[in-house]
Order: sequence, then structure tokens, then C-alpha cells
Amino acid sequence: MNFPDGYVKNDKLITYIEKLVSGDSFAILLTGKPGCGKTVLGSIIFDHILASNRENGRFSYISASADRMYQDYLNALNLVGKERSDAIAKAESYLLYDLVLLDDLGCEMDTAASANYFARVFSMQYEAWKDGKRNRVIITTNLNIEGIASVYGSRVMDRIAEFYHVITLTNDSWRMKNLKQVRF
Repeated sequence: MNFPDGYVKNDKLITYIEKLVSGDSFAILLTGKPGCGKTVLGSIIFDHILASNRENGRFSYISASADRMYQDYLNALNLVGKERSDAIAKAESYLLYDLVLLDDLGCEMDTAASANYFARVFSMQYEAWKDGKRNRVIITTNLNIEGIASVYGSRVMDRIAEFYHVITLTNDSWRMKNLKQVRF
């Protein structure tokens, strides 16, 4: 894995993750406070897997925020006919790509409709995994386990618990450490 300049590695965490991602499939949920490095770590993992599969022309991948995924779904609802059904099917199958980085789960619009959308997306992934179609998924979120269950329902959290390795990053925000505050 390639780490950006200035990245402070936690060797124990990196060893654990390298073991997880060495297989043909994995599902990682990175949780923690804002600024603790979830997105950077998720991107490092994503880039590592993508680089080792770039020559495979049939390898599908997506890296997007939860907000963008949900916006794609909302945009699909405004289409008509086959274009609409194709766009909805694509938006609901994001977690079925060979490699997925879903960033900032929980930062999309906080509505019952968005929660239902992600519940469907997780259900589709769950059914695919049960049927043996495993892929590589990295999800980042500021929500803790209880927060995920509260927003998306205990059914979604239960399915995440079955297949995902939940890794909670406990370090403080790098942004807050670099905060420059002037008081008058």
C-alpha cells in the first residue's frame, strides 16, 4: 500500500488491514470521529486494490460519497421509461461493483427516503453475498454502530455485522490539531 507524505501509520492497524484485503473479497466499515483518517485510509485501500486489478478489463469499481450515490438515485427517479429503470438499477447496485469505496455514510440527506434507499442497497449486497457473489467494499462513516442502527434500522446493522469487519479509528481529528485560532 502507498501512503501519502505525512501519513502517520498505525502498524498494528495496517497489518490487520493488509491481512483482510489480501483475499478475493472483504467488507470493511471504518467508523470514527470526523478527521480521524477514515477517508484517507479507505482511499489507500481502494487505490491499492484498484492498482492490482487495473489490467483486468472486466473489473468494475466505484468510489463515491453516500451523498453522491443518493443524488444519483434521486436523479434517476426524474427519468422516464427504460432510461429510468436502468438508472435506478445502477444506483441501487453500487455495493455490487467488484470494488467499492462508499465515503461518509450518514452524511447524505437525513430522510426516511434516503434511509430506505441505503437499506435496499445493503439488502441487495447481502443477498449477493449470501449467493456467493463476494466483492471488496470499504465504507467510511462518522456514525457508530448504534447510529447506523438508528438511521438505517437494526436490520441493516445486523446484516453489516454478519459480513463486515468494523474498525473504529479512535485518534483525534488531524484538522483540529492543525487549527489556527486567533483570539482578540
